[in-house]
Amino acid sequence: MRFLRALVGVAALLGLGCLIVALAGNGTIGYGNAALNVPRLDGVGRWGLGILGSGLIIAAIAYWYRTGAPLPTDDHAEPPRLPRPRRRTGTIVDGHVILHYHRPDDRYDDWRLHVHGDGLAPEAPMDWPGRKWDGVDDFGAYWLVDIADPAIAVTATVHRGKKKDPYGPLTIYPDRQPEVFIAAGRAKVYTSAATALHDPVEKRTAIIHYKRPDSDYDGWTLWTWDGPLEPLSHWESSLVPEADRDDFGVVFKIELAPGAPGLKFILHNGDVKDHLPNGLELRTAVDGLEVWVEAGVRGALRPA
Repeated sequence: MRFLRALVGVAALLGLGCLIVALAGNGTIGYGNAALNVPRLDGVGRWGLGILGSGLIIAAIAYWYRTGAPLPTDDHAEPPRLPRPRRRTGTIVDGHVILHYHRPDDRYDDWRLHVHGDGLAPEAPMDWPGRKWDGVDDFGAYWLVDIADPAIAVTATVHRGKKKDPYGPLTIYPDRQPEVFIAAGRAKVYTSAATALHDPVEKRTAIIHYKRPDSDYDGWTLWTWDGPLEPLSHWESSLVPEADRDDFGVVFKIELAPGAPGLKFILHNGDVKDHLPNGLELRTAVDGLEVWVEAGVRGALRPA
């Protein structure tokens, strides 16, 4: 296909050359020292060459129009809106599941889908980081996931690098869910767009209190992973404590990603780290959302 398009492009350039020669009545193009000599033709030759050039150009334009050859686009431009793909029945009949994803900011540039499971078709890409969306409709981005065995569940993760929405993979049952909807901030799979958009958004903030026996907190920051809504990109971007302290010490607040069971963290002052070697882990099911940590004291976190 690319070779054919290149060949059509050459034909268009050849047609343009024919027109130029046909229009050069005196056998030259240009003026003075910049003039270029071209073959001198009689009236019949000029008409014939002009018709040939016009035909080549018209044929090239018609080909590009019919094949929809892409024009240069801005990578950050808003993607074209397409009609929402719809199923006629409630069962998978065409070999794929339609997965829709909605974001309130309407930006899907770097969001990708990673799927995994024995029920996927052999040609379905399973390698991380997955693939870009197939289209964008009035709900949001959507992917067509090729399925070989609808009776086997598959897992799906919508992500942008380290950031996942929701935090963990979602399970889809193709034989019962041929079309599913995911909305930012909701850790569920929905079978209708209305339900996905109107379900309340889960917002949870973990609060970590930190106490040092010398009460010296200058330079102490918090590095966290496996759970925050906004994953940290570099060790130097660790979180600083809140401006106000309490009677215990300094306070850190971290918004959790939807679906995250907690988070892991380590407190450090540059290369000096507390609670080595693995740091600490907050598990919301056990510790809740607010805990107290003392420098050098290992063991379970102290919940409220």
